[in-house]
Amino acid sequence: MTPHQSKRLIALSQSAYLEKFLKKFRMENSKKGYTPKVEKPDYRKSQGAQTPNEIQCMQRVPYASAIEAKYIAAAEASMKAIWIRKFIDGLGGVVPSNKRPMEMLCDNVHAIAITNDHKILKGARYFQRKYHYIREVIQEREIVLKKVHTDDNVVDLVTKPMTYKKHDEHAMAIGIFPISSLM
Repeated sequence: MTPHQSKRLIALSQSAYLEKFLKKFRMENSKKGYTPKVEKPDYRKSQGAQTPNEIQCMQRVPYASAIEAKYIAAAEASMKAIWIRKFIDGLGGVVPSNKRPMEMLCDNVHAIAITNDHKILKGARYFQRKYHYIREVIQEREIVLKKVHTDDNVVDLVTKPMTYKKHDEHAMAIGIFPISSLM
């Protein structure tokens, strides 16, 4: 930690942590540099499961379906959001209560469709019942699930390859600035 009293901030440097981490895995002498990123990788069907046995194996993999993964992530986030709201309400006026619906963002239109459709869809039939909790909180207007465009989804910073420009924009949007801008 480095205090900057004139700018009234504290800068955190992770270099000591990174050095310790690299040493732990005997990588302290590895080269430093940028990792090349391909914004839209070229995937081919031939790279996936081919034989019936491989396909059957892949069907047992959790999160094999992108829609299922997004739906489960939204359901888990809704559970945590409701818990936080109940916790704040339980503080008894220390923090003002907010009864407006909480806005959650999701970048998958199919996952949003499953949460908003109260009939069990063919693909959603096998989801564990606990994940359908999100439907209840949406129906009770405690949460509103909205679509976020990929260009505006700052979480993509850690989940998808992107150009350096887009990476820097997303990093700044969540408050991660290059150390050079703080000096």
